[in-house]
Amino acid sequence: MAKPSYPEHNNPPQPALPSIEWGHGNLPAAAAETHTAITQRELFIYWSCLRAQPAPLTQAGLVQKRVLRSINQQLLTPDLSLESAPRESDVPRLHFIRLLLQELGLLIQEHAELRTTGQRNQIPQFWQQSLAERTEACLQAWLSMRNWNELTSLKLSSFDLDLLRARSTLLEQLRLLPPHTWLSADHFLSRLNIVAPRLLFQASDTHSTTSHSAGWRYVNLQNSRLAKIEGAFVGGALSGPLHWLGIVDSSTDEDRLLAFRINASGARALGMEPASEDESMGKARLIVQPNFRIFALGPVPEVTLARLEMFADRVKADRSAFEYALSRETVYRAQQDNLSVADILAFLEQNSSVPLPKNVLRTLQEWLAQHERIVFHRAVSLCQTAKPQLLERLWDDSTLRIHLERRLTPTVAVVRKRRLAALQEALLKRKVLPALSLQDNPCSGRIQATADGELLPVHQGPDMLLDACLRRLAEQRDGKFYVSEAAVTQALASGMSVPEYLDQLGALPDELQSRIKAWGHYYGKAYLREAVFLEVQDSATADELVADAELARMLSRFPADSRGKMLFVHTQDLEALRRRLRKRGIELV
Repeated sequence: MAKPSYPEHNNPPQPALPSIEWGHGNLPAAAAETHTAITQRELFIYWSCLRAQPAPLTQAGLVQKRVLRSINQQLLTPDLSLESAPRESDVPRLHFIRLLLQELGLLIQEHAELRTTGQRNQIPQFWQQSLAERTEACLQAWLSMRNWNELTSLKLSSFDLDLLRARSTLLEQLRLLPPHTWLSADHFLSRLNIVAPRLLFQASDTHSTTSHSAGWRYVNLQNSRLAKIEGAFVGGALSGPLHWLGIVDSSTDEDRLLAFRINASGARALGMEPASEDESMGKARLIVQPNFRIFALGPVPEVTLARLEMFADRVKADRSAFEYALSRETVYRAQQDNLSVADILAFLEQNSSVPLPKNVLRTLQEWLAQHERIVFHRAVSLCQTAKPQLLERLWDDSTLRIHLERRLTPTVAVVRKRRLAALQEALLKRKVLPALSLQDNPCSGRIQATADGELLPVHQGPDMLLDACLRRLAEQRDGKFYVSEAAVTQALASGMSVPEYLDQLGALPDELQSRIKAWGHYYGKAYLREAVFLEVQDSATADELVADAELARMLSRFPADSRGKMLFVHTQDLEALRRRLRKRGIELV
């Protein structure tokens, strides 16, 4: 019999690829359409929620459901399955968004909480990129995600499955498909079995075969099982991450993918069509209204929204508009993050589609003036003198004056930034020995306490930090400071503990320490009771009595007894214990 002839390289002919188009009939189920811009909005909302407030994690490292529910309610499309899900990992879409943001470096798990990376007043580089660049970054992050598994529907572990290679292969095959066309998921899977066999397994993985009927049945069973696994992976990837990323529209029957198509934004993201301006989302506009509401309409860039949320609260979000509320509190919060009112005005004037309402402009300027009435300056060095005449001499000395910024009182002046060391050196050259007071623990080591509680400064001269510390810890009488019961009670009422109070004062006489502990009820309550012990002949007898159900509530071990013969009696009714012991033949002596 003649041997069949094959093409070059002696390879058998490949079977014809099946048609994968769904056709022009109705879809088998309702279509779930998506867009890459919508995905980026969802990612931004999730990220901004944690930017405002980090999320506590459970012991399993999952977001607490209470917090997840709050985030879910703010998304453009809340996940309805959350209410019936016991934990975050049972809501695949929300879990994927969180893991994706971590893979992108926008979120981090630290100290049992999930928070954004970087500073609140800094906008990550990711949000400053274009929609196409961010979508590409998300695709690459999904390709390398090792803590995500598309096979959760089959309750399968990703162990021994090459998910990373399978995702890359799937993406390559999608780029060969016609965009904007509904395709059959089953037919696409059949084509994958031909062009990319063993999708989830390394090419070196092989299974032995045999001509024995039992061997063929085993092989067929294995092939059927592998086909089911690969089908679950493809369906899970297309209706899961690729749909959530805005690449693929889907038509599903419960959890089973029936049909899908690569949408317009997905075609651009996969490089199947040239990148172009997408008009489907409308024109971006930012409008500030006289009632201090700000509307971000259309595709306002996420970097603009991130900047806006530094000084305004988001009160509403949908696919067409984000609404924000501007208030005195939100502006003050921005100032705490080093964003000035001038910066806010410049941002609004630059990005607003219409001129700012005059009342908003005027009110912002009024808030600026009110906020600046009281300004807290941190890490400031002050120069304090004993008498006004001494500060006057320092101020008139031109070589010292360059280190001083301004006078606050007749005896106090502000030292210029990074000039403290230079000022000290200049004073030493004039044979003036300055006393340096550090902000941390200004009392300890700088006072001497007498047995009657008077606190005396170790060094003579003015010291506003020491004076402020003593006012918190002691009672002032006739210009002197004393430790008293009233002073201790007041300090403890402010939240300070007795050990913290003693630590602030430093070394104290033993008698004074004892009085402070007594005033602060340091040792707490105590109960003086008589104890009764039962001593038996050996430890084995003690073990049996403690294990006895009737006696167990009356007796317990006495840890200090190394012999194990002594038992502590818990009952006040000793006669009842005597009766029970006699019942067991134990003679009490």
